[in-house]
Amino acid sequence: NAKVGKLTEEELASDVSRHVGRYAVGTRNSNGERLVNFLAECDLFACNTAFQHPSRHITTRTGWLKDRASSKPHATKPVYSQIDYILCRTRSKRILQNARSYGGASLKSDHKIVVATINIGKPYLVHREKPSRRRYNVSRLTSNKDAQHSYASALSSRIDVADYEADTTPTTKLRSLMKVIKETAEDAIGIKKSTRSQKPQ
Repeated sequence: NAKVGKLTEEELASDVSRHVGRYAVGTRNSNGERLVNFLAECDLFACNTAFQHPSRHITTRTGWLKDRASSKPHATKPVYSQIDYILCRTRSKRILQNARSYGGASLKSDHKIVVATINIGKPYLVHREKPSRRRYNVSRLTSNKDAQHSYASALSSRIDVADYEADTTPTTKLRSLMKVIKETAEDAIGIKKSTRSQKPQ
């Protein structure tokens, strides 16, 4: 049974808070430490540690221990713990609206039901907008000899003065060359204006 436990001030300021919310309860045990490491390794988040609720809606299991303070020989007392979690990808935290436990269910179990509420109604949370591509005004190169000469001359000069370190890898050299080509094209022939209609704000 994994208890991730309440985060310390140091953990709240560290990467641990990326995977565990500030409203977890209890003290972390060895299994809880393994769970936290698993969350970090798989980039997951424990949903029902992120929302503030009464403790009865945060704890997920009710156990019983012998009550040594009682004079009755078989007296017991309840012990509440949080050992059940709903996990999601950390990038999906933005669609979380709530997560909590519910007691009182007619089940043959000492565990509570844990429920998370999400909102997938916003399209941008599901479909990421692709970054717009730069399109260069290459028509100038095919129809304007002055532009051809200007571009070829500027590109040749920039390539000649480009600084390539001796230990630079071929991949890095290629990226540097492509950067020079794009910067020269932008200066010499310009960026082609988009013909797509603008989306309403």
